[in-house]
Amino acid sequence: MPMINDLAHENGTSPSKLFLPLSYASMFGGMLTLIGTSTNLIASSLAAEYVGRSFSMFEFTHLGIVVFVVGSAYLLTVGYWLTPSHVTPRSERETTAKEEYLTELVVRRDSPVVGLSIQDALEEVDFEAEVTQLIRDEQYVSNPLPSTTVQSGDVYTVRLTDDALQTLLEVDGVDLVPGVTAETDLETLAPEQTLVEIVLTAGFSDTYQARVLAVRRGGQITHERLSEFTFRPGDALLIESEAETVDRLADNPNVIVAGDLALQQFRRSKLPIAVGVVLGVVGLAALDLFPIMVSALAGVVVMLAADVVKPAEAYEAIQWDIIFLLAGVIPLGSAMAETGGADVLGALVVSSADFLPAVAVLGLFYLLTALMTNIVSNQASVILLVLVAVDVASRLDANAFAFVLAVTFAASTAFMTPVGYQTNLFVYGPGKYQFSDFIRVGGPLQLLLAIVTTLGIVTFWGV
Repeated sequence: MPMINDLAHENGTSPSKLFLPLSYASMFGGMLTLIGTSTNLIASSLAAEYVGRSFSMFEFTHLGIVVFVVGSAYLLTVGYWLTPSHVTPRSERETTAKEEYLTELVVRRDSPVVGLSIQDALEEVDFEAEVTQLIRDEQYVSNPLPSTTVQSGDVYTVRLTDDALQTLLEVDGVDLVPGVTAETDLETLAPEQTLVEIVLTAGFSDTYQARVLAVRRGGQITHERLSEFTFRPGDALLIESEAETVDRLADNPNVIVAGDLALQQFRRSKLPIAVGVVLGVVGLAALDLFPIMVSALAGVVVMLAADVVKPAEAYEAIQWDIIFLLAGVIPLGSAMAETGGADVLGALVVSSADFLPAVAVLGLFYLLTALMTNIVSNQASVILLVLVAVDVASRLDANAFAFVLAVTFAASTAFMTPVGYQTNLFVYGPGKYQFSDFIRVGGPLQLLLAIVTTLGIVTFWGV
């Protein structure tokens, strides 16, 4: 979403035009492999129980590709025309000046900018900043000329935006002052550390374990060194500290924590391990050497053992609401089977076979599942309707596996409501969508894919 949002604004397009197609496209992609969505895994487990045949890793990839192509063609044409433009692109808004910080940096001996002019150095590191002061051999030079040659040990006072500051933190051979360290970039921040902006109020005198990276004082520019800087009420500081320190600052009535600075930290050294584990999990499942549940759990253990992900991060990544939802819905599905509720619902669908062919009944079942998915969760609709689908197929003497596939695909294509699928909820707020937007854009797509998927199931698996 952040990438799509930036691309939209840069090209003068409303992000609303792209967020909804992004959500729908993620649903298409989920139908390419067994592990594309949790719905597929649940349906595979239920199919193994009721039909005696689970899904392989690429069981329905060929049909998923057809759905992806048809759905993408719709989104690029009719869907794009129907999608509203609720969010105004930045290019059409009144431009506002970005907040600027004042900070200091020191040039190390190994810096690639040594020997370049200040102007060339700024172009080399590719960020916009105004150099307001140079300190060289204890001599202070205000507003040094752009042609000044950069030397090792130079200390520069620069004025720059927070975006430029993030770029500065990644420049090799340049450190922030005070508290110069051997390396000062985003990757050196520990997982428990963060960057926040705080605003000083009167009475701030406590000492915190935090490193001041930059200072902003209204619209005034100062040329003092930060190590000698006298703070005043109203100063805004960008600091690096641990989360515990931020909590202490937030509790201090003399400090206002303005918020975290959005930074994305990557453990790039662990990238080969992460990619290898993912490929290993997919490969083992694709070759049917191990069930997907076993290979996936083994992959998690390897990730934890290799320190690719921290135990606390893994715990926080678990969607507990889904766990508890399944814990409540699975018994509900069993209750429908034990009480005869599935038989009653199945009989209603089977009654349509008196005047409809089996392929039409399959399509009707797809629509029934899709409508239910738009109201309840996709996992719940699969659990409730797979058993009904098997019962309907047995009554019609049809292919039960085909009916299970229809439920699986329909449950992952909830286009008509924001609550039908998680990704719809993700884009609902940022896109400023209304409920009717999903019906207008997703309704035709729902009907189109009902036809395409039904015909595809009949073609590839029969009915």
